[in-house]
Amino acid sequence: MNPPESWRWAGPRWREAVRTDSVRRIAGVELQADDPAAMARRWADVLATPARADGGDYAIALKDGGAIRFGKDRDGRGEGVSGLVLEAADPARVRERAKARGWLREGGAIALCGVRISLV
Repeated sequence: MNPPESWRWAGPRWREAVRTDSVRRIAGVELQADDPAAMARRWADVLATPARADGGDYAIALKDGGAIRFGKDRDGRGEGVSGLVLEAADPARVRERAKARGWLREGGAIALCGVRISLV
């Protein structure tokens, strides 16, 4: 985006809705594909950053300490976002709120709209 801090898809007043008392930032994203190695290479080319093999998956480290991970399609939904890693201000509080809504899964992950959300 230009300027980098803008987020046009969220509308002109998106900053008013930011709630860092729950989530501080998106620390990572997990993408799935039939061929995660090829997807990782495409992203590495676009970002001009190397992708590395990581336990059967692939990853690209980002300058802000975040990461993009690429893995096999494990849920049959096809290519796309399969998970998010969120840096939570209070992970226990976020999990409790997710549990009250029926979104908390075994192991502490949150499932929302088919996407697995992990908290750090």
